[in-house]
Amino acid sequence: MDKQTSFISPVTSLGGFVVRWVNELGAMVLFLLRAFVMIFHPKQFPSIIQQVYYIGARSAMIVTFVGLFTGMVMGLQLFIHS
Repeated sequence: MDKQTSFISPVTSLGGFVVRWVNELGAMVLFLLRAFVMIFHPKQFPSIIQQVYYIGARSAMIVTFVGLFTGMVMGLQLFIHS
């Protein structure tokens, strides 16, 4: 009887771990689905489009300047260390 108990204990703990993992995974999937439903609600589309425009198109100049100055610094460092 003792050998059987020692074999069941690891299997029981592994089963408990798997059940908890599947339970948490299910909760995450439900949260994700609920978030998508709330984000992509038809009333939200104008706000989403406005925010995408502001974040993307309105920041293109800043991204260009950062890329320009980063490229100049890297070019200077490569010139000095060559």
